[in-house]
Amino acid sequence: GLLYNTQNSRVANLLPRTFITVASPNLGVRQFGVYRFFHENIQSALSKVIAGRTGSELVMADSNRPLLVQMSEDQPGLPFVSALKSFKKRVLYGNVRNDFLVSFGTAVLDPNIVGLKANVTPPADAEIIDHEEDNLGCRVWFSSKPTTDDDRAIGVEDSFEEVIARRLRSIGWETVGVHFDGIFPAAHNLIIAKMRHEFEWVLYTRCGCRSVHHIVQRILHKELDVTP
Repeated sequence: GLLYNTQNSRVANLLPRTFITVASPNLGVRQFGVYRFFHENIQSALSKVIAGRTGSELVMADSNRPLLVQMSEDQPGLPFVSALKSFKKRVLYGNVRNDFLVSFGTAVLDPNIVGLKANVTPPADAEIIDHEEDNLGCRVWFSSKPTTDDDRAIGVEDSFEEVIARRLRSIGWETVGVHFDGIFPAAHNLIIAKMRHEFEWVLYTRCGCRSVHHIVQRILHKELDVTP
């Protein structure tokens, strides 16, 4: 919001073209994965110890009107959603299973998918990208077209997650589901081929090369499709 210029619709004085999130907790984490099994008081205490203020924000324990909710609409002097709308393309990447930190539902703005190993089915109109995992165990599974929610008004009974999802989905997002073979919940590091040490790369994170390559190609492809 701070970087968006409402006069020329630029972000940091750059033309906003493609906005991509990768395994990002867009709806927070309190209702997803293993977090949902903890009482809110335990969530609040643990989040502060582990991640400080950011942790409190991710479990929406920072205030009666959490920051994530505020960021789902424009605020005075902070045009959060207008900045997002200015991008020609918006893409959400999520791990369909085995992401211990950010499960698929929060990554793709779907508050109804809460499990760590959700039974995800590609939408009927989805493009199947990889029909099977590559030799390292990565599959960029499907891409669904930009979707928006229906026109139902947000109600007082809606959860924070539902409010955020409805507001943000209204501007349209493409969704890409990524699948990593195996039983360990380490997909959060795999999707970006995170490497802190060389042995990590050799042992397992190099399988994320396929997903990183797809992200880069998506950026370059979309850039070529967009004219200023």
